[in-house]
Amino acid sequence: METTAPWEHGSEFAWVPPLGNSYPKAALPANAVLYGNGRQALAAALLEGKKRRGWRRCYVPSYICQSVVDAVHAADLECVPYPDLPVAQPDLDCNGLRPSDCVLIVNYFGWRSWQFSQLIRTTPAGIIEDHTHDPWSAWASNSVADFCIVSLRKILPLPDGGAVWSPAGYSIDPPSVEEPDHQRAALQKLVGMLIKDQYLQGINTDKNLFRCFQTEGESLFTPLPLSSPLKITPYLLERFPWDQWRNKRAANVEYLATRLREIKHIDILNPSPTTETCSFGVVIRCPTESVRDRLRQYLIERNIYPAVLWPKHPHMMSDPRATEFSKRILFFHADFRYSEADLDRVVQAVHEFFRC
Repeated sequence: METTAPWEHGSEFAWVPPLGNSYPKAALPANAVLYGNGRQALAAALLEGKKRRGWRRCYVPSYICQSVVDAVHAADLECVPYPDLPVAQPDLDCNGLRPSDCVLIVNYFGWRSWQFSQLIRTTPAGIIEDHTHDPWSAWASNSVADFCIVSLRKILPLPDGGAVWSPAGYSIDPPSVEEPDHQRAALQKLVGMLIKDQYLQGINTDKNLFRCFQTEGESLFTPLPLSSPLKITPYLLERFPWDQWRNKRAANVEYLATRLREIKHIDILNPSPTTETCSFGVVIRCPTESVRDRLRQYLIERNIYPAVLWPKHPHMMSDPRATEFSKRILFFHADFRYSEADLDRVVQAVHEFFRC
């Protein structure tokens, strides 16, 4: 008897087979160094800045994920929040910056350009740019920061991997070993990806099994010790058509955002697309936290998994605007995995929720 393959939208990547040969366009700059994950890439950049520039304090946006704060602490720098949101301008008193300071600047959801980074360049402070949400933007490609970092597994179907490179020309020593603890965590992520692929093909697989591997592996990632990624990660990275996938993401984001704008109960926060940027996904803002939470649960029950990027934590709570923003938004994936028919199902489910 023929079975129908399960359908879902969002959440983490399943396994995607690589091309048979290396892709002709490199995914990263030639001087990029791979680490086990993005927080390790950030910790490596901070440690290098401590050694070369004497950094002791890192200014970090108020709206950020907890793992970034953990990486700053792991590198033994003071972590100082400054007000910054995807829908507002950064608010940092540049007059107080010193040579022993560095500023982490985040290209939220791939929406921003380099103006704030150019402003920080006029100060004595160092600059680290986080380009995770669009590693291939014009800003990332033309950066003059001390360091750029990327969490690769957030944007590509990889079990692990972070990268750091220095547009300023600092040499970066690659990690010498694949740390056993990191290897265990990354292998769990890889197994989860493989099992999820089986599940999505309709092979009789318990969904809880791959979720267990994915969530447990994620919980075991740490900023230190610095580790090489799994050996399969650079192999895959060289064989993914990243630019084709980015183009597909750009088209999908615009399609989904346009369709969701038909729903008067929510605000679509995505800016108008440009040729130099590519949104990571679609971000909606709900009227209240209660509506957001009920909508999210309604969608999860229909195998649609929007993300909360990011849940509030003590660092974020230094800025009331950041916590308020966090309470009301949902993030919808719109990457290369999805057809317009998939995105139509997402829109239909959101419509149905507000009709209830």
